[in-house]
Amino acid sequence: MSARFEPVVVRPLPRPLKPFPQETESSFLSRLAAANAMPVQRLRQPSHWLTSRLDPIDQLSVLSGQPRTTIQYAIPRWENKSWNVSNGPLALTPG
Repeated sequence: MSARFEPVVVRPLPRPLKPFPQETESSFLSRLAAANAMPVQRLRQPSHWLTSRLDPIDQLSVLSGQPRTTIQYAIPRWENKSWNVSNGPLALTPG
């Protein structure tokens, strides 16, 4: 029995970039596309007929050549998920 075919939709780009601290996902994708001389839309949707099983953080990690944690800590949209912090009010405890 042969293994199931899993197509590779996302691959590292020739010119990797690190995200700036507190950079938006859109800004990072635009800089990454410009550095690699390609349209940003190609990075947002690499294939019209294959879907990637990677979540957006893993996809940016592969494209940019940066570790997942670097992407999580730099982009505010995913920062809370990386630290596992709740979005609710902080509880104060008497010291």
